[in-house]
Amino acid sequence: MDAIKKKMQAMKLEKDNALDRALLCEQQARDANLRAEKAEEEARQLQKKIQAIENDLDQTQETLMQVNTKLEEKEKALQNYAKNEPEARGTGGQRIPHQRQHLIRCKYLNGFGFGSERKDVVSSGGG
Repeated sequence: MDAIKKKMQAMKLEKDNALDRALLCEQQARDANLRAEKAEEEARQLQKKIQAIENDLDQTQETLMQVNTKLEEKEKALQNYAKNEPEARGTGGQRIPHQRQHLIRCKYLNGFGFGSERKDVVSSGGG
């Protein structure tokens, strides 16, 4: 009879230990699932940020191309201006100093509104 009681107590202890292990495993599984959900949410948020940054990059590159095209047009116009305007040659047909020519170029480009566009590009991080 004592042997049966000892065997039953041993089996009960084994059952209790198994239930404790099962509860612990279930809690660990819930914790792991929660961590996985958080990681997936973070991955979704990072993907959204990547998409937004890629869109910003595309827009900035497009703006840069437009500004470069305008700059080329204005530089061509400035070259024509420098060739045809007596002010660019100075009195007596002499070429004016490089610094003065640069000032004329800046005034000319700003007259076409290039200066304000460049400030917009610089302030937005595009140049």
